[in-house]
Amino acid sequence: MTTEDDPTPLVLILANTVRRAAAARPKLIAGMSGVAAVCSANDAQAVTLRFDRGDVHLSHGRAQDAGVVITLDLEQDGLPDAPKPKVEGALRHLRFALALDKVLDPPLPTWQVAAEEFWRRTSQRPSMPPALRIIDETGAELVVGDDSAGAYEITGTADRLAKMFVGSAFLLEEAQHGRMHVRGSLGESVVVTMAGLDMATARS
Repeated sequence: MTTEDDPTPLVLILANTVRRAAAARPKLIAGMSGVAAVCSANDAQAVTLRFDRGDVHLSHGRAQDAGVVITLDLEQDGLPDAPKPKVEGALRHLRFALALDKVLDPPLPTWQVAAEEFWRRTSQRPSMPPALRIIDETGAELVVGDDSAGAYEITGTADRLAKMFVGSAFLLEEAQHGRMHVRGSLGESVVVTMAGLDMATARS
């Protein structure tokens, strides 16, 4: 799988999603051929995904030859009662559209497993908080790192936490749109967000 040079955040998020889908369902990706676009309903953000029997390339923008176009509210995505995405071209490209639906929604680990792996890979980044305290909507809590000197706190739903820790969502954007709440400094928020970018671009 490849992306354009200097990819946008949405390209990185979707590339991470496709990469996880390929790991979970390699035969699915290998059988796909077609062009799709994922577009924001709120602004000009868009990503084109080109599938060619196992090769996938992502670039920003909506290509004119996209056979299936998915438009969704990125600000509401992941929130209760979020509007359903609008899908164009599904009937004309039914097999491709059905496969695409699975690719864009790969299985996630539990947020606890994802958080442990996130911390293992990113805790040594400069200026990273000494610990993270993570709390989901049920009140379940996990601390990674040494919280004796304080911890940066993240609260969110289980699925959004899992997506953030695997690199399919970015902390500051999640907090901006109310999908997560944080307690800590802006500098810590930036560092944790950049650590998420590391996860988004990680190959293994």
